[in-house]
Amino acid sequence: MAVDIVLQDYEASRLVKQQLDDVIRSGYGFEASVQTYCHDDGEFFDLVLLAGFLNVSFQQAMVAVQIEMFIPKTYPKASPHVFVRNPAGTVIERTNLMQGSGRVNLDACGLTQSKYTLLDVLEKLQYVFGITFPYRMAYAPPYGPGAGASASAGVGTGTGVGVGIGVGVGVVGNGNGIGSNGNIYGSNGYGGPGSSLSSTPPSLQQPTSSSPRPPQISSHPVFAKITSLLDAQRAAITQLLSEEAELLRREHDVEQVQVQLAADTAAAEANITAYRAYLAELTTLFNAMPPEPTQDNIDEIVVCGTPLHTQANELAAEDQAIAECLLHLGFALQSEALDLPTYLRQVRTLSSRQFLVRNLLKRVRARLGS
Repeated sequence: MAVDIVLQDYEASRLVKQQLDDVIRSGYGFEASVQTYCHDDGEFFDLVLLAGFLNVSFQQAMVAVQIEMFIPKTYPKASPHVFVRNPAGTVIERTNLMQGSGRVNLDACGLTQSKYTLLDVLEKLQYVFGITFPYRMAYAPPYGPGAGASASAGVGTGTGVGVGIGVGVGVVGNGNGIGSNGNIYGSNGYGGPGSSLSSTPPSLQQPTSSSPRPPQISSHPVFAKITSLLDAQRAAITQLLSEEAELLRREHDVEQVQVQLAADTAAAEANITAYRAYLAELTTLFNAMPPEPTQDNIDEIVVCGTPLHTQANELAAEDQAIAECLLHLGFALQSEALDLPTYLRQVRTLSSRQFLVRNLLKRVRARLGS
């Protein structure tokens, strides 16, 4: 309920809600809540937090990495703030992917917010952390969990004898401990570096049969199956990244073509404007020309016997004139002297007039009996 209330202040609340549901249903085990986030400028905001553990396969071992992802209110315009919370006894590895505070640099991971969802971010982090782990142990014991002890003694140049004891804690297996065979103080002065009771330094001694190691997880068949599945997933992600790079290259080519088409369109529109201006100038000059003197009147040359014959001649002449005008309009369109809308408008007007003329001429000729 608190998440839904905070989402009302988000610019793309529906999109964020849908992507949150996708992450929760994905099986990663992440949960959404509301937490107060301190921005770099010192302001505090109540943001939606996705938190959980991301299982990462690193050096033939499954490690659960704690992830906290704060979603800004301007998402997806702004990228989410992702942090890795390292456990006690470990330190963050400062790389181009990680800051000392545990914040993940998503740009260095190849994540561009306009192209990735929240679920894509988790999948990409799982892949990247499998290659570059985000933190390391504060010290590196030779063997794994459990505690071991080693002792060494040294005899000084004085009369005193000292004994040094060290305890080591490992990460995987039964630790042999980190001993100290260093400076031993005698009772009558400085004893100097002592000699180890064992000929081999404790940090290099192998575990004895009396201290058995726990079973190795890498020998379990389920681990082998999980490793093979993760390898297949890495191969699929690598293929997807390659295809993404190819798509981005093709997208760049398409953008170049679009720019060229826009330039060609602008040039064509400029030419059409120039042609229209030239046509208007010619029309003005033509209208300003004085009419040619005529000595003969066509009405006086052709004398019809009846008014119906006169009307039939006039209609036939008008029909032929319209047909010739339509022919010249087609020539004007081909030579781009007219644009298509003007051509269609004139053809529609003349065709309507021609239809009426031919219909009336048919009726007149029927009356005359020809």
